[in-house]
Amino acid sequence: GPAIGGAVVATAGAEAAFLANALSYLPLILVLLVWRRPRLQDDLPRERIKGAILDGIRYAAETAPIRAVLARSALFAFAAAAALPLLPLVARDRLAGGPVEYGVLLGVFGAGAMAGAFVIHPLRRRYGAEALLRALAPLFAAGLFLLAHGRGWPSIGAGLLAAGVAWIGSFASFNIAVQTASAFWVQARTFAIYQTVMFGAMAAGSWSWGVLAEATSVPAALTLAGCLLA
Repeated sequence: GPAIGGAVVATAGAEAAFLANALSYLPLILVLLVWRRPRLQDDLPRERIKGAILDGIRYAAETAPIRAVLARSALFAFAAAAALPLLPLVARDRLAGGPVEYGVLLGVFGAGAMAGAFVIHPLRRRYGAEALLRALAPLFAAGLFLLAHGRGWPSIGAGLLAAGVAWIGSFASFNIAVQTASAFWVQARTFAIYQTVMFGAMAAGSWSWGVLAEATSVPAALTLAGCLLA
């Protein structure tokens, strides 16, 4: 997504990227309209929506592995959110660029994420999810430090590649962990809670790092976010 979006921004502008994003939903809508999923036999009693939500929240709050995933994913999302919201300012101030340079930077981040998709699973199988997550957080921190203090395209590009790998690897690991730690009957609800917490932390982080960058500087905000991740 980021790689394709970056290429569209670089070649045709931001408006074209938003239009392409909107049009990309049409095939998905068509598939959902014609899809007829086989009905599975479900012996569980029906629940009212309010009680079902409260049961899901109670289950997540009382299950230690899920609490751990929620806390760690929220902290990671809050700190990692500094990268993309501040990237336009990196393109403008550090590289003296505009929309094209920003599009290229976004594409580099996406390329790192795509590369990470091919290496994360073998690494998780070999070393385990815990060791992998402990390595990805400082890798993302290193990417933020390069974004903050790198000079020119090579160092900033390397920082975005590292951040892209750590981004996809960490969130993929969190996604798997929260689902495998949940009982089947409440799995969808705990995953919804996880996504709410993660995106809420990302939104809070995006705003917070923007406020900090305005009050101090973009490098200062990126450095502090990297320290938090480390």
